[in-house]
Amino acid sequence: MGAFPLSYEIPVPKLIKLWVSEGFLKPKRSKTLEKVAEECLEELVDRSLVLVHNSRSTSGIKTCSVHSAVWHLCVSAAEKDKFFLAINRYRNGNPPQSNGRRRLCIRKNILFAIKDVYNSMVSASTARSLLCIGPNHSHPLRVCLGFTFLRVLDVLTIRFYKFPDGILELVLLRYLALTCKAGDLPTTVSKLCNLQFLIVRRHMSIKSSGDPSFLPFEIWNMKQLRHIQFMGADLPDPCGAFLPNLLSLSNVSSHSCSKQVFEATPNLMKLGVCIELAEDSAAAAPLCLLDHLTLLIQLESFKCVIVNPTREFQVVARPDSISIFPSTLRKITLGGCGFPWEDMKILAQLPNLEALKLRCYAFQGPEWELDEEDFIRLKFLLLEDMDIVEWRASGQILQRLEHLVVRHCYNLQEIPYGIDYITTLQGLEVVDCRPSVVDSALRIKEMQEDLSNDDLQVLIESTWNEKTTKN
Repeated sequence: MGAFPLSYEIPVPKLIKLWVSEGFLKPKRSKTLEKVAEECLEELVDRSLVLVHNSRSTSGIKTCSVHSAVWHLCVSAAEKDKFFLAINRYRNGNPPQSNGRRRLCIRKNILFAIKDVYNSMVSASTARSLLCIGPNHSHPLRVCLGFTFLRVLDVLTIRFYKFPDGILELVLLRYLALTCKAGDLPTTVSKLCNLQFLIVRRHMSIKSSGDPSFLPFEIWNMKQLRHIQFMGADLPDPCGAFLPNLLSLSNVSSHSCSKQVFEATPNLMKLGVCIELAEDSAAAAPLCLLDHLTLLIQLESFKCVIVNPTREFQVVARPDSISIFPSTLRKITLGGCGFPWEDMKILAQLPNLEALKLRCYAFQGPEWELDEEDFIRLKFLLLEDMDIVEWRASGQILQRLEHLVVRHCYNLQEIPYGIDYITTLQGLEVVDCRPSVVDSALRIKEMQEDLSNDDLQVLIESTWNEKTTKN
């Protein structure tokens, strides 16, 4: 962790992937390596060696940093043992000495443009990892890829116009993250037979066409894959092949939500669907991407977002019953789906749902009625950019809720009184809502104090009166 700059806010999902790729973790019976990594990180936090910046909506850590004293100790030990070399800057005539270093961390991507720095990195023929964690660089840079033993290659913040051919020679790679056009992935990518994590991000200036773009079929031959994240490409029909180790599939479109794909990824635990509507989408039938979710019997997290939603027609077909959702779901994120509020009753029955995030007209309509038996395990609820006017509740609702976030719900009249008496409430956030909603938040805060819940964190930000309230 000392490879990251001091006080750098480290994304925990990325950190865990790097630990798995580096082989730092010992397998434990009946637990995934990702779960083992989470437990190791929690132990470091308990010992005050690692600081938590943000927590996840479900249990766990979202971002963290290393305590300053620990960071300096890590850097000193790494220098002594030649564990890694972090390159921050270049001094004329004194390029960084990378001989014998197993891990290289570039904190400013522009350093690749300096010939002395580039040549120094070429000399690090035994390097196992190359991390580029500087700011996004929109122009191509010449990146050294001549590391025969490389296991980790993270060049996500550097733009490539096409998939670099040199990567295909790195047959020991376990982790690959880069920015290019995902549709350019060559058929020979299957040469990377040890790859576990494949992350391909589309540059923001590259727009997708109306026609779907599919990855090469050879992706199904890469049996070690644990995580696939694409933007702008989908999995092709597996034709009988399968990926037994795949746990996470992110940023794919509805074309990857077929029965054939789900049957070929039986152990999937996380699914993220991102839909970009074409100009003629209004003529198409609603997408039936929910129909086959029940095949994913280990699914814990599901995300479906329409990035350019329209309120004029139904983009995603409505769920017809609770049976289409796996009972294992713990987190659901929806955006732009435009479901009517009565369909919320289906989600409310999920027995293990802990986090629900609703953004940008995920549900539409003026009224939401919440009953006492709804969402019996829900801990986190987000409402953002919704057109809801009346949020009604009857009885003792959401008795396990810990965090409530309401943002940019300009029509909402108030937060229901049932929230006032939730004894588990830890955080309440209201951003840019009506003054009456702000009054609701202050009412809840006062009631929680009467209930001896002095630890409740309340954040109120309002441009109605240009006021921010914290406690």
